[in-house]
Amino acid sequence: KKIEALAKLNPDAIESKAVLAQTALSTGQFDRARIELQSALARQETVSLYALMAELERTENQNEDAAKEWLAKATTALRDPVWQCDHCGHEPETWHAHCPQCHRFDTISWKPKNFLVLARSA
Repeated sequence: KKIEALAKLNPDAIESKAVLAQTALSTGQFDRARIELQSALARQETVSLYALMAELERTENQNEDAAKEWLAKATTALRDPVWQCDHCGHEPETWHAHCPQCHRFDTISWKPKNFLVLARSA
């Protein structure tokens, strides 16, 4: 219920759909997981969404061949967004006010992993 309450704050976000799918999968609500994943994949194909679909196939249907097909699609999908410093490109696990590497203030932002950052001159 807490996850659903958080997801309702931004129901159209891919991250909301992914966490709802993951929660549904872990509680055996396979139809709900599939609906959330299909909705998210219709908007953006990412590595983690394909990995969740593979897990769904393994868990719900014990279908290793279908799981492998989803994982094969993941190899060409967009990498998932990460926290990244706009100044030096460091990728901390969580958001920080100051970059743990270059110590700049307010340079950590959520962005696609494929985003290339070139270090600026000091």
